[in-house]
Amino acid sequence: MKCITIFTKRTTMAPYVCIHYLSTFIVFIAPSVTAVPFSDIGGYYSVPKLNPEAYVVVGDINIGFITSVYKFSSDSNKCDDFAADLRAMQRIEAISFAVNKVNADNTILPNVTLGFVILDSCQSTVTSLAQALSFFPRTYVSCYKDTCSSAPSSSPPLSDQTFDDAIRHYDVIGVIGPGSSSQVIPISQLYSPIQLPILSFRATSDELSDTSSHPFFVRVVPPDKYQVDAMISFIYDRRWSYISVVYIRGSYGETAFSNIKVATEEKGMCIATSHKVSTNWDMHLVAEDLLRYPRSRVVILFITSSMVLQLCKAVQSLNAAGHFIWVASDAWASAAVSLTSVLEEIAGSLTFSYFSTSVPGFPEYFRNIDPNNTRNPWMKRAYEMAAGCNGNSSCDYGRDFTRFDSFVHIEEVSNIADAVLAYAHGAHSLLADLCPGTTGTAARNCITGERYLRYFHRHCKVIQKVYCIKFNAALSWYLKNISFTGYTGLIHFDENGDQIGRYEIKQILPELVSDTVGNENSSNRNFTGKLREVPVGIYNIRKREIMYSEGIALSWEYFAVKDRIRSLHQENSPEMPESVCSRLCDLGEFKIQKELECCWECRRCRENEKLINDLTECQECPQFTWPDPSMNMTTCIAIPLTFPRPDDTLNLIFIILGVMASICTILAIGAYVYLRDVRVVKAASRELSFLQLLAILVGYVTVIIFQSTPTDSTCSALYFLFCLSFTWLYSPLLVKAVRIYRIFQSSTKYNRRPRFVSPKSQLIMSALLIAVQVSLEMSCYAGSLRKK
Repeated sequence: MKCITIFTKRTTMAPYVCIHYLSTFIVFIAPSVTAVPFSDIGGYYSVPKLNPEAYVVVGDINIGFITSVYKFSSDSNKCDDFAADLRAMQRIEAISFAVNKVNADNTILPNVTLGFVILDSCQSTVTSLAQALSFFPRTYVSCYKDTCSSAPSSSPPLSDQTFDDAIRHYDVIGVIGPGSSSQVIPISQLYSPIQLPILSFRATSDELSDTSSHPFFVRVVPPDKYQVDAMISFIYDRRWSYISVVYIRGSYGETAFSNIKVATEEKGMCIATSHKVSTNWDMHLVAEDLLRYPRSRVVILFITSSMVLQLCKAVQSLNAAGHFIWVASDAWASAAVSLTSVLEEIAGSLTFSYFSTSVPGFPEYFRNIDPNNTRNPWMKRAYEMAAGCNGNSSCDYGRDFTRFDSFVHIEEVSNIADAVLAYAHGAHSLLADLCPGTTGTAARNCITGERYLRYFHRHCKVIQKVYCIKFNAALSWYLKNISFTGYTGLIHFDENGDQIGRYEIKQILPELVSDTVGNENSSNRNFTGKLREVPVGIYNIRKREIMYSEGIALSWEYFAVKDRIRSLHQENSPEMPESVCSRLCDLGEFKIQKELECCWECRRCRENEKLINDLTECQECPQFTWPDPSMNMTTCIAIPLTFPRPDDTLNLIFIILGVMASICTILAIGAYVYLRDVRVVKAASRELSFLQLLAILVGYVTVIIFQSTPTDSTCSALYFLFCLSFTWLYSPLLVKAVRIYRIFQSSTKYNRRPRFVSPKSQLIMSALLIAVQVSLEMSCYAGSLRKK
């Protein structure tokens, strides 16, 4: 009834809650319905349409691993569609490899062997939940009509048909996987009541850091919030400030988008557009909207590889290949090189994933596996799928399958191996503290709830109180407090069970033909039609900085060339595309802000105006001040005093020309004196002409004095001479013009000589005009001096 009520309310957690109730029903009720035999590590319960295959190697203590081998077939409505390629087989065999390493190391779990159980999740959240029931603690009771008793010591065997529809039980100290956060979240919640640790090598959702909902969850990879920090730091280093985001529905994508919004605000970056998509979303609509913001070329992707494929095909159909700079999360980083159908669009894109590396010895271990002689129930089928045969005579099982074209070594093996080592080190520390000297199967009895709970209650005063409250399971407490050097570096968990490690930044580039490798600058390059990952840097979470790979430069040749609107930073490549909304305003320009902080228009201020209000307005500077270019025109400074110097080239030219002109004027004056009695000279008002020549000479002398260093005396003299020269030049000219006019006017009326046309009267009138003009100029000059 509880399940029916939950489904009626249409809550998103309904399937998980129903599975939880189902698990309770199976664990406590099923044995009374179906008789079940038990092996050394468990029994089985009837659940229809579940893959019963398991890869089991029994040890004194065992760990579980849930991974994808098959996928659910809609035709048969069963989990029978084999989908495990050689990449999946490497993940599975990484467990066996790491367990063998632990068992061969006498410093870890001495005299205690580690085993494992690997089950198939069928690429389904519901199926992985059902398989998770296989690791529930074994409680055998028979309940019927309100009466419960212990299960019988012996039971009849199940039929073959019953076994095909069964969930077996396996006794484990903890579980690894699955790889998807969406599958891990409900399993972690399912294991919380029974205090069973679950450790992930790939689940990165920030939701799993919540210890109130996931108190027994631990992971050897950092959560997504640090991945966002790595992405935004890389984008910020490239001076990209205008980005778009496409993210998947659910906690993985939505939490990442929330972190992106916070990080971009801190860095002063802007999100042009964002899209929350699901599996069947129309990516053509997304691509069309992204192209509405052509300046936003950087697009952050928190979606799956299949969605990326659809989006890239949509962009290509719109003839926009090479326009976008894809910055992708770890959700499709491992599958990026397989998207060869959109090679043109994927080339140059960047992926961010948790750090992983090759594991020494694993390639040889994997190469030596005999598909016909292995406990792995899926290896032979995977080999046949890679070889293209079907168990017939054409299958050469002795062939080195690492040489198949489809085979690629995956570095994720290192994270899986570290997960196994984390359990081994945690169990080792627990046994050393609680049961020193324990050997064999007695180790499993030490790691039981009743034993370690008594220990923790007894030592709560020694151990920090917070751990006594939060962790009821000793193994979880030890897991979160271990520290060791794994294949990916130092493994140490914080209070949330998160590994604070590193992120690797890689660029996806076309793979070159072997004969052109090493000559990538050649214009005759050919490509194999495949993609390769080139590591370009490592983001250190603790230091919050990116260490770029030496000798490896980012390649921008696969992106379309667009007109630039701003200059690049001197350290960046000139070929690097830009992703900015607006150009930086030049000196003297102010911003007209648009809706987004990164978008504006630039307008120029007048030359005597400064910028105010965060460069959005102009304001006139006070008198005798000027905008300061060194302060980006935001302040006004006093206009500096400048004066000519005799040693300056232009000033020297002025002095030479002034001297030459003065000499010419003196010669002209001399000629006038010498020819003073010539009629033409007399007719031209000889005395007034002398005054004009003297005025010209004073003007040239003034020009020469102007080139000297200014002082109070020279400034006063220059002012006087400047006024005198002009007045002295134009006053005689005015008197001369009036005299001629009066002479001609008088001859037409009276036929006699007018009065006051003699040279003496002309000189007196000129002197009066000069005196009045000079007096006025000097009085104004004296007034200005008094104001100062």
